[in-house]
Amino acid sequence: MHTTAQLYLVGFDQNLPVLALGRFGNSVNRCLQRRLINSVGLLKEGDTAAKAFSEERGYPPTFSWAVSVGERSGDLASSLSKVGSSLSRRVELSLNRAIEFVFPVSMIVLGVAAALFAFSVQSFLRNLMDMLESAI
Repeated sequence: MHTTAQLYLVGFDQNLPVLALGRFGNSVNRCLQRRLINSVGLLKEGDTAAKAFSEERGYPPTFSWAVSVGERSGDLASSLSKVGSSLSRRVELSLNRAIEFVFPVSMIVLGVAAALFAFSVQSFLRNLMDMLESAI
């Protein structure tokens, strides 16, 4: 049975801040970093990765399940790859839904803005014509 504790022993903890913070270092990533550090702490105590990740709040249930399955089968990397692909598809679908909602709304807003602009130009031209007619 393989655990993520072995990753810790070969230097996983040294890469942890880089993995958790990524490029941006925002508060969400700091929260993730704390969760990972807590999970690694449980792994140091000899717990399995599945137990460490299931006890720490914030990980999706499918993640903990995939870690458990991967540990039991001895193929943790493949299991995590599959759950990563699944979560990526979920995020992509959520983004597509948001875009499907935002695009029509933005078209309506742009249409209203164009109509207001056309109305203001027409009003300006009408006032200009009235001033020219009264001057003649």
